[in-house]
Parts: sequence; C-alpha cells; structure tokens
Amino acid sequence: MSQPVDSAQREESLNTDHSFIVQAPAGSGKTSLLTQRYLRLLTKVKQPEEILAITFTRKAAAEMHERIMQALALAKQPRPSSEYAAASWDIACKVLQHDADNEWHLLETPNRLRVQTIDSLCANLTRQLPVTSRFGSPPAIQTDASPLYSEAARNCLAELDGEGEVADAIKLLLLHLDNQLPRAEQLISVMLSSRDQWMRHLTSEHTDSFNRQTLEEVLQRSTESVLSRLVECFDDDQRDSLQGLLAFAAEHIVDTDSAIQQYGELMDLYDSEPSSLEAWQMLAGFLLTGAGAWRKQATAALGFPAPSATKDKQLKDLYGERKQQYKALLAELSENPVLTELMGWLSCLPSAQYSQQQWAFIQALFVVLPRAVAHLRLVFQYNAQVDFCEVSLSASHALHDSSGVTDLALILDYQLQHILVDEFQDTSETQFSLLQDLLAGWQVGDGRTLFLVGDPMQSIYRFRQAEVGLFLKTQQQGLGEVQDIRALNIAVNFRSQSGVVNWVNEVFKELMPQQDDLFTGAISYKPSIAFNE
Repeated sequence: MSQPVDSAQREESLNTDHSFIVQAPAGSGKTSLLTQRYLRLLTKVKQPEEILAITFTRKAAAEMHERIMQALALAKQPRPSSEYAAASWDIACKVLQHDADNEWHLLETPNRLRVQTIDSLCANLTRQLPVTSRFGSPPAIQTDASPLYSEAARNCLAELDGEGEVADAIKLLLLHLDNQLPRAEQLISVMLSSRDQWMRHLTSEHTDSFNRQTLEEVLQRSTESVLSRLVECFDDDQRDSLQGLLAFAAEHIVDTDSAIQQYGELMDLYDSEPSSLEAWQMLAGFLLTGAGAWRKQATAALGFPAPSATKDKQLKDLYGERKQQYKALLAELSENPVLTELMGWLSCLPSAQYSQQQWAFIQALFVVLPRAVAHLRLVFQYNAQVDFCEVSLSASHALHDSSGVTDLALILDYQLQHILVDEFQDTSETQFSLLQDLLAGWQVGDGRTLFLVGDPMQSIYRFRQAEVGLFLKTQQQGLGEVQDIRALNIAVNFRSQSGVVNWVNEVFKELMPQQDDLFTGAISYKPSIAFNE
C-alpha cells in the first residue's frame, strides 16, 4: 500500500517527547492517530493512569478505548503482513512487554486506561471534592436547561418590587427595553446559558477589567482589526481611482446631507483608525447595495448624473466617462473575495465609544447578571439539576479556588504526565480554563506532553458555548504552561473518494472565510487530499 502524502507529519505527531496541536479534517484518521500515540505513551509511563485522553462524546471515548484494547489483544497473534497493521502490532508488543515488566495486567483490567469524556472528567472532579466544587450529592445533568434559565431569570426580575441596587438596576434595564418584561426574561436567560464566557470577568478580582476605558478599547480593536485588513486590499491604482470617483460624486450628488458629500473628498484610504469608521461605512454604501452585493450601475443618487441631464457636450462626455470608470472599478474589486468579506463586516462594526445611556445600561448589567447567576444556582439546588456549564465551572472550582491551586489539583498534577484531547475545536472557555488548571504545575523539560487533535472547520458545539477561536489561539500562543506546542496539519482523507473530496474542496473554499482570524474566530477552509481515487 502506498504511503499517504502527509505521512511525515503523521509520524512526527507520534513523537512522544513533544507536544502538538494537530489540525485534521474529516476522514483523516484522528482516532487512529490518537490511539497510536496513546500506545506509544504506554511504553514509557510508570503507570497507565499517568495518561489522560479526553473526548467530547461517550461514543468517541468508547471507540478509542476499544481500539487500544484491540491493538493489545492482536499483539498476541502473529505479526500481520500489512505495513500499517504491522507498525501498530510492533508498538502493541512493546506495550505488553512494558505491561508485564510492571505488572499492570491491562488485558484483565482495561478500566485502568483513562479515556473519558470532558463531562465525565468534570463530574469525577466534582465527586472527588464535593464541598469545594459546590455540589453535595451528584445532580442530574440537563442537556436542555432552558426552563431552568427562564425560571432563574423570572426570580431575578421579581426583585423589581424591592429596594436597593438590584431593583434600581432592573428598572433601568426595563426602561431600556420599553418595559417589556418577557423580553428582559428572554435576554437574561440567554446570558445565563453562556455565563461561562462572562461570569469570571464579573468576580471581584476582575472588576478592574470591566471599566469603561478597557471595554471601549475592545470595541476599538474590533474596528481596527477589520479596517487594517481593508486598507491592505487596495492597490495604489485602485485607491487613486476611488479617490477621484468619490470626489466627483461628492461634488455632484443631489442629497446635501449624504455621507458621500461629507466624507467623499476627504476619504483617506490608508486610515485604519476607529475614528474613520463612518467614512469607511460611507465607502461601503458607495460600492455595495443594501443587501451587501456589489453595485452594477452608477446612479444620480450616488453622485453620477446621467449624461442626458445636460446639453453641454463636455459634461456629457465627463459624466459618461465617470460612470464607465465606476463600473470598471466595481468589476475589478468584486473579484477580490477577501475585500468582499471585509466590506460586509463594516455594517456590523460597533461604535468605538459608548454613549452615556449605553454605559449606564452596561453598569446595570454588571449588577443584574451576577444576581441572576445566584438565582440560577438556587434553581439548580431546588430541582437537583444542573447544565453542562455548571459541571465545568464546578470542576474548575475544584482545581482552583480563591486561595489558589487546590489539593486535588496538586494530586492530579503529580499523577498526570500526558494529556490527549480529541475534537479540541469544540472546547468552551470553561473547558479551556480547566485544561489550563490541569497544566498549572507543568514545566519546560519535565517530559510531560500535551496532544490536541481537532478540525476547526467542523466545530458543531456552539450550543454548548464551544469557542473555535481557542483552537487558533492555541496554535499561535500555546495552552497554559505549555508554550512550546507544535502546530501540524494532516490533509489526507481515507474515507471518501476523490470525486467527493474535490467537490467539497471547491465548494467550501468559496463558502468559508479566506483567512483565519483569531479575534473573530473566523476559520478558513483547508483542502483535503483523497487517498482513494
């Protein structure tokens, strides 16, 4: 059998002396890769419990566990002729020899292999330290906790009839929502479902990070990240042409209140400062329709008079020439998919500063949302039910509380030498923090490794607050104490024939963003390579 074209990357990912984050598309054999690395790690650890493999579904965990045990069982049989199967057989034999030397008895006690879901890991942590993690007896986990969120939101809003800071804040929120109580309940419920994304910022030790200046800097970075990329999309000829057309349109537009007249002549196509946002939004309206498509015609409403509007031959020629220049430029710009995408972003960008009314509303949220979380925990306690988010938050609390690292975290730090994570693209902020806590005691050169596998193009757990941008962040910055983490891409698809793979490549490279963007979590398409014709 021929080797896949990415065989070098696959072999490198099995180097157990280094940490990796591997981007692997559909059908590329992620489970096999994880299984092979797990087997290699079993040849070097003192105890099998030193390896922890984390998946996101029970099915995936069961499949990985079964593959490891099958590989060990097959090592009792003659060496296979297939090159790939023989390689797995060789490593499995080494595992069995290491097993015998250390008296593990893995074939008789397969439960010593720590392969579990992220939810199972969190539940185990909360059971080991129930007081610290805020749980008493284990509650039932609700996949859809919407009724619990709604109940907590209603209980919180019921404080409207009281007095004090919370009641005043609720009144301000309702004023902002035209006193629509059901709307307020719905919005608070939505915020409760994603509380792991914001709640840690509202605790006392993080209040400084929620001042007005800091939050407005976030808005400004959002704008700058788009405008700086927009500036790079135009070449000098396109800028000169646009500048001339804008100046012409500003001079001839009928609507004296138009943004084109206000910004047209002064538009600086090199300016990416947030203060230039309105000018760039004017440009978007000048080039795009209200639906976000590139315009086809130069109309009087845009500042291009019809040649028939004058009897002066020179003006007729000038008007016609400008119209043709405008349409030619549109045709040229429309062929740039990155520019098209970024121009569409302009209408979504926020103002770089809050108004006084907006800031008062945000301050009210700082009061109401923590109160709603307190009501939600009472609802959880009363119903003996929780959501996945609460389990993750409680597990994090079991590892790291207000006084620092807990005894449980220290015990785990002593035990764990290697961590493998499947479907890493579906990690939430809370689960990401949990992994950081598990790595808290790791040091450079201590022999411990982290192995992350996933495909950000397949992130499907948004309903459980998965943040695909965390995959990009880890590729670029590492995770917690593990900064030296090598990014690899494997591309071969073993599952589908070339006709399917090529069709998917053609379609999705057009549908998905042209570039990765850590700030927005945008993921570009990485093409696959078919192994089977």
